[in-house]
Amino acid sequence: MQNSSKHFNHKTDTMMACPCCGKGTLSVATLMVLEDVRAHFNVPVIVTSGARCKAYQQKLNPLAPHSKHVMEKIIGEAEAVDFVVRGVKTSVVRTYLNKRPYASLLGIGKYDTFVHADTRGVKARW
Repeated sequence: MQNSSKHFNHKTDTMMACPCCGKGTLSVATLMVLEDVRAHFNVPVIVTSGARCKAYQQKLNPLAPHSKHVMEKIIGEAEAVDFVVRGVKTSVVRTYLNKRPYASLLGIGKYDTFVHADTRGVKARW
């Protein structure tokens, strides 16, 4: 779902919540990464996957039960987001993220149709 607001907000960006149960959102750190990307490219950023409950993660990818998309039980926030930047190649977005001062704190996944970024606190690439 495209965000037409000035800033990302879990109340207006329904794709941040788990599609299974509608619960959860993204951590503030993850939202800051999205804001940085949107400000840099100055075009809409579309969240394609945000928080996931454990049941949905099990259904989607049972081999990754500890995905950063799985929301923390107590606070209901996830540290990972999959997204696209309208009109910008995923490789360009990944290159931008890899050059940010906080890049060593991110997990960045290489996919053809979307970018995965998570705020795991250590550098991870795949």
